[in-house]
Amino acid sequence: MPDQQSSRIEPGLASYLAVGAVALLVGAGQAATKTWSTPDFWLLLGPVRELAAHPFNPSHPLVIGSGDDPYMSPYSWLLGILTRLSTASPITVMAVAGVANLVLILAGLWRLARRFSAASLAPTLTLIFVLTAWGWAPWRWSGYLNLNSLGSVLPFGSAFATGIGLHLLASFDAWLDHGRARDLLAVSLAFPLVLLAHPLTGAWVGLFGMTLVVLRAKVLGRSGLLLAAAAAIVSCALILIWPFYSVVDLLRSSDSFDGFNAAVFRKLVPRTFLALPGVVIVVARLQRSSSDRLGIVAVTIGLAFAVAAITDRAALGRIFPGLLLALHLAMGDWFGSRIQQLSRRHKIVRAATALICVVGLSGTATGWIRAIPHSLLPERLTKDSRLSSQVTPYLGLGTIIRPGSNVAADDSVSLLVGAVSGKVIDVVTPLPFAVDHDQRARDQRAILDPDTSATTRDKLVRRYSVQWFVVPDADAERLLDAAVGTELVGSVNSLSILRLDPAEPQLDP
Repeated sequence: MPDQQSSRIEPGLASYLAVGAVALLVGAGQAATKTWSTPDFWLLLGPVRELAAHPFNPSHPLVIGSGDDPYMSPYSWLLGILTRLSTASPITVMAVAGVANLVLILAGLWRLARRFSAASLAPTLTLIFVLTAWGWAPWRWSGYLNLNSLGSVLPFGSAFATGIGLHLLASFDAWLDHGRARDLLAVSLAFPLVLLAHPLTGAWVGLFGMTLVVLRAKVLGRSGLLLAAAAAIVSCALILIWPFYSVVDLLRSSDSFDGFNAAVFRKLVPRTFLALPGVVIVVARLQRSSSDRLGIVAVTIGLAFAVAAITDRAALGRIFPGLLLALHLAMGDWFGSRIQQLSRRHKIVRAATALICVVGLSGTATGWIRAIPHSLLPERLTKDSRLSSQVTPYLGLGTIIRPGSNVAADDSVSLLVGAVSGKVIDVVTPLPFAVDHDQRARDQRAILDPDTSATTRDKLVRRYSVQWFVVPDADAERLLDAAVGTELVGSVNSLSILRLDPAEPQLDP
């Protein structure tokens, strides 16, 4: 009986679960310490709060007035519904969702690695490389799966999209092999979730999938290609009918995100040198077979990334995690097929794997150390701002400013104020659907400028129905003197909260 039970266990699963458990500890640890990345955390918290309050007719989640927002995705809607139905806070729901997203990613990566390698250790090594084989201080961005980033972005739509995307690609590759209708149906329903939850992840997942179709076009034949086209049409229809924002309009304004993502092209080699063995392996695979799937996928996404760099389209450059995934899958297959052999040459392979892991862990240290409770860290590390929560210090704003209130907030904090408490006039982040973004920014600064005339301030306050001001403590005294009818009601993490009496007119001296 024990032999029968053990024979049912997938080879390599135990080691994969062990590494996955470590990743889960990192994710759960960062959920407990609330060391998630900002501003992305604020950009999601606002929609979750808005959709929890108004799931079917939401207004803009951050700024005063109605309008679309690209973070109002099916994922945000699901979190909003869960918040509405439970007694938990939006932040608690997001924390739990983050851990669930990691489980989704781990399961999807296992399936995808199994599709591209028969080596029993390939999925485990692929996971290790995905977490560590980047470089020194790699990007801490949504959609990036290194240990410096992973725990920081787990609650976000990018993590959900990545998890769904990995399963989607595994199912799509299975359909290309076996033609099971259920696999293609799953793909057609899953891709809209990926693209709407995080368009940047949807871009590389789409490139990955289209490359697989092109490589198998002759085998699929006319009927197979027609089925793939039908699935694509279903996906496009589901994407276009999403009511809370338009993907088409978002693509038209994608250049507004280029400056926001410019760092994607900076320090590329120092941040990714541990993945360079994957480049060598991919080239070798293509030399053996010019139609190698992983090799062609890596080349396709790599070329798209190069085009983005040449044309200075940094938003498109965020497809980079797809290229790294292809390289890591190739590394997992190559190392996995050799690491269990006992020759002297293969001992060197094991040593190289260990070296990549050790250097990768060192290069991503600020990420996984943030999962450790501060009470267990040396005192010098507890004072390192990179290891501290940028979320917790501001949550008190929500206990002072009522949800639904209109707020004029200093540019440096307007985004977090809009996410945690009331809605602000403007936020310093791309607002692709806001035609009056620049005017709103000027109006908000004018309201908070002590040198603005009382008549102008009163006019702007009435235009936006502002009830609260939030400014740095250093600016509060001058604004209190200049704005008649305001009172200081509290301070949160060096931010002063001023309440405005709407019945009190602003009078010029």
